[in-house]
Amino acid sequence: MASQLFIATPDGNVAGIKVGQDENAPHHAHLLQTTLSLVGTGSAAFSAREQWPAPITPRRQFYTIQATYYDSTLWKPQQDIAAMVDDKTIRWIDDANVWPFTQWADSDVAVARSRQGIKQLSGYEDGGRRFSVAPAGEDWRFTGPNDEVTVWHPARTQPNSRQWIEYAGHRIELPVHLYYRLFYEQKFDRLIEFRAVYVDLW
Repeated sequence: MASQLFIATPDGNVAGIKVGQDENAPHHAHLLQTTLSLVGTGSAAFSAREQWPAPITPRRQFYTIQATYYDSTLWKPQQDIAAMVDDKTIRWIDDANVWPFTQWADSDVAVARSRQGIKQLSGYEDGGRRFSVAPAGEDWRFTGPNDEVTVWHPARTQPNSRQWIEYAGHRIELPVHLYYRLFYEQKFDRLIEFRAVYVDLW
């Protein structure tokens, strides 16, 4: 798992820097190397104790929006997913320029269930290529793969919070709690997913 350095910015957001990234105005920080050290081993760590350290509650939670590409080599061998692309159960992004979110539909549930059993398409630590989506005023904009610093906003507390994403001439509304939006992009024969991801910071 890659380490990440989080730096508070004057506007109340947080900038996340991974190894190899060197763009981060106004701080110009560059994370050169990270290490993880094992401080102890043995069964004593699991023995009964009378005084465990009190759990620490994170001070704040932040979120960012992430785009994930699933190339055809990942989804075409999966007959159920390929069929859902063909019959447009998985929406074709070029069928509309504006994609508002109304509700989690039966087709979304069917796609989610099919993905659960496919490791390379599961949505978490799978074979997809993940990229940051950049804030653009009140909205977010994804212009393609990039190595820019990830910007994290303070988490939205309203359960129905939504954000608009601009992508290749399309506007996509994304609920930032619990949901994601998955589309088929015919030009590149790939699936593209947009979802909000969260981090707790102390």
